[in-house]
Amino acid sequence: MHVCHNLYCDSCCSNTRRCEMKRTLLLVTLALFWLAAALAVMAQDKVTLQYKAQKGQKMTYRLEAELSSEFGGQKINVLIKQTSVDEILDVSASGDITRQSVDEEVELTVNGQKMPAPEQATKRRTITVTKPDGTLVSVRWEGGDEPTEAERKAQMRLMQATQIVFSSNPVGVGDKWTREYKEDAEKGTPNAVAEYELLALEKTKGVDTAKLRYTYRETGREKPLTLQGEVWVEVASGDIVVLNLQAENFPFAPGEQAPTFSGTLRAERTGGSPVGGAAAAAQPAEAPKKKEKTIEEVVKDFEKIEGLFTLYRKKEAGKDTLYLEIREDQLDKLLLLQVTQSTGTGGYALAAGNPIDDILFKFVRRDEQILMVVPNIRFRADERQPIARAVRRSFADAYLEAFRIEARSEERRSLLINVSDLFRSDIAQITRLAQAAGGAYSIDREKTVISAIKNFPNNLVVQTAYHLTRAGGGGGGSPFSVPGMPSGAPLADPRSLPLNITYNLFFLPENGYRPRLADPRVGYFVTEFQDFTKDEEDQTRRYILRWHLEKADPDAPMSPPKEPIVFWLDNAIPTEYRDAVREGILWWNKAFERIGFQDAIVVKQMPDDADWDHADMRYNVIRWVTSPSSGYAVALFRANPLTGQILNASITVDANMTRFARAEFQRMINPLSAFDQEPRHHHHPFLCDMAEEAAYHAWFGMTAMRLLRSPQSTRVSEAEYVKQYIREVVAHEMGHILGLRHNFVASTLHAPKDLTTAEPISQLGMTASVMEYTPVNIFALRSPRSLYWTPGLGVYDYWAIEYGYKPSKAKTPEAELPLLRAIARRGTERGLEYMGDEFADSVDPYITRFDLGKDPLEYWATIFRDVNRMIPQLPSKAVKPGENYYELTRAFNGLMSMYARAASNVSRFVGGVRLRPNHKGDPNERPPVEPLSATEQRRALRLLTEYVFSPRAFNFPKEVYLRLAPDPYPDYASFLTAGRPR
Repeated sequence: MHVCHNLYCDSCCSNTRRCEMKRTLLLVTLALFWLAAALAVMAQDKVTLQYKAQKGQKMTYRLEAELSSEFGGQKINVLIKQTSVDEILDVSASGDITRQSVDEEVELTVNGQKMPAPEQATKRRTITVTKPDGTLVSVRWEGGDEPTEAERKAQMRLMQATQIVFSSNPVGVGDKWTREYKEDAEKGTPNAVAEYELLALEKTKGVDTAKLRYTYRETGREKPLTLQGEVWVEVASGDIVVLNLQAENFPFAPGEQAPTFSGTLRAERTGGSPVGGAAAAAQPAEAPKKKEKTIEEVVKDFEKIEGLFTLYRKKEAGKDTLYLEIREDQLDKLLLLQVTQSTGTGGYALAAGNPIDDILFKFVRRDEQILMVVPNIRFRADERQPIARAVRRSFADAYLEAFRIEARSEERRSLLINVSDLFRSDIAQITRLAQAAGGAYSIDREKTVISAIKNFPNNLVVQTAYHLTRAGGGGGGSPFSVPGMPSGAPLADPRSLPLNITYNLFFLPENGYRPRLADPRVGYFVTEFQDFTKDEEDQTRRYILRWHLEKADPDAPMSPPKEPIVFWLDNAIPTEYRDAVREGILWWNKAFERIGFQDAIVVKQMPDDADWDHADMRYNVIRWVTSPSSGYAVALFRANPLTGQILNASITVDANMTRFARAEFQRMINPLSAFDQEPRHHHHPFLCDMAEEAAYHAWFGMTAMRLLRSPQSTRVSEAEYVKQYIREVVAHEMGHILGLRHNFVASTLHAPKDLTTAEPISQLGMTASVMEYTPVNIFALRSPRSLYWTPGLGVYDYWAIEYGYKPSKAKTPEAELPLLRAIARRGTERGLEYMGDEFADSVDPYITRFDLGKDPLEYWATIFRDVNRMIPQLPSKAVKPGENYYELTRAFNGLMSMYARAASNVSRFVGGVRLRPNHKGDPNERPPVEPLSATEQRRALRLLTEYVFSPRAFNFPKEVYLRLAPDPYPDYASFLTAGRPR
């Protein structure tokens, strides 16, 4: 047989004619072959997509959904893995297909924690009837409980969204078709549009498929469900082989108000085919695994930012993609994420510098995820003891985030995760905090961006410019707003709340810090937990909060610390107050000198061109903020919750403090508030309103000096008066920064006569502690040689610092107990008694905020007398020429408020008791509860009779009452919503 290479050779032909005939036949044959091939290709350009099936065929599918949402101030990540088996029950003569679907396995994970699957998930069978083009004819459910009407409608809504419907005409690559759905209230299906485009005809998982671009969007709903992505359908059967969709507003439960999720839906057919035969056989059981990308491939063209963790950042169209590379040796180690406000809204609740949250967590790997795990540190046990196993299994950890591992580096032994949303999310419950601005706010993701990243070897600082929105106008909980009038937080528009937030992330320090056990006789803040290591009656362990101070030279009687406590003065502090602020902080160095520390605290000035922000917790800052009307100062410190070591801190001072002290007090005071039923000591002990109340007392003192000053009064300039007041307020807040709590019995140190001379005050302090709420010293009005504000620390402050910071060579907290108990048992000495917030303004009238002297009744009697002397002078001295008489009303209310406070506190002596914190065996111990003497109680009743119940009480000149003018600029918004002016 001749082979093809001889077909064109003349020698193989007997004559030319025969050869030409052969050539002609060959050309015709080749032409017919290529024509047939071309026709075959043309036939493949157009296909008719239809659902086809054979009764009895079975298919298996694997679905995976990764969805996330935010509600209730928390981000929820949901992972659903589902395996289902479908069977063709019947195929009608018209081609309608009856199909049964059963879920064999359902795995549900929420925030990295596996959850039990719904009980009905594997019991219920879903039976559908569809036309050949995919139109859904009917649905019914069998097995398990019958779905409720709401559940049935929710299922129908999802079925409409995920049911692929084909064109009635043959389609080729590039062809598009659309399916419109009309709302059917009975079925529960909404108005929607589905759009299709045939992208390619290709082999997928071993079968011929049509690759479709699919877009589905609901219309006319507040939260429309949308799906967009690609679907591969088997040409022979129309069945889905692979599906990859992006979902928005995916409903997770029936009802319009149900939470909605966004994320990805992926599905693939893992076995069988509706038409059986070769199509099923051709499909491999498992898709070939893709080659994993390296970290370098994933982050190509990204900016690399090295530091605590290596970050990779790419900014496109104003949006950040941020990857974090974590080494395997960084897993399972505790980190602290501090979240702090960098900007505020001009009020205390949302003030610049406020701490929002401190999140203790660790990165934990589980399969192909990195989990953000919050350990349950409130219950602990020695890990070397068997009981630790019981503690671990009894008290679960929490899961805040789950990150998919995007890539890995074998060389660096590291993993890559996408944290683009972490620093733009509500992980710190910012939306809950924003309720202080009035109404419910949500994060506007379009306008929330990462504004700066600073990555250092020991910490990572991320600054995020959040934008929160709320529907409608108004504020402060008011149902409507009045144009041009204040309402809620002082926002430009209450629908828009911008907040700059600073995240500071670092590993908990391992610096040899030894916790120190607390003693109730000395007032420190504590971190506490239940320790199951020993089978004791009281298993609570309490460690005081304090800084890690160690002597540079442990054997020297006086030594600087290895690392001092460094505070920076905000460059926004007015220059005229900077020295007073500095001095208030440095007062505490005297207490540290007593226990051998030189310059334990150092104060520096923040440069005007500083390249760091006041909310950057690498720096301890005393910051100055402004608000429309508040006058406050607050200590903000952050501690290691495991040990009590204070890690960083700040003090925030509102600029209105100085204005209020200058007799420009703007707040309308309600004298009846002194008789509120809610005891003030019910406030959280971490909260401190000393400065705001002190501003009122500073105003009272300034007013008293103007109206009652005589040649026998202590004289001081207005400027110096304000600086003395600032020093005391700052020293009080700095005491909190060092870990100290309030001491509301410290005001009982001096007899009233000792408060009229500067010598005992200079030696021991105005009160035993600056941690008291100390009022202005009104006894200084009766002596030319006294002080209005304390000139330094009190005796209790020195003692408390000794307890918290005295160096010890003990190796464990328990080994320090003999030293600590020896210090604490001195609490019965004069000035060392401690009573905290829990007891203030309650049954013991000696434990009171803003009283002064060993004889509180004499202090309150002095208040009664001074107010009675000041009010008659108001018509002539409270209002300047050209001013509105409302200035007199404001002064009158301020003075009457002080009068009411006196009456309220005097009444507590009737039936009152003395409380004492001493332990059994302490030197000079007294009964812990002791009734007040009858003499004291009768004296209190006489004061109330004379100054409150007597017909002569409140007998002020008529001209005072005739000049009590109303506010010329009332809060009309409050008037309209409440029906009356405040």
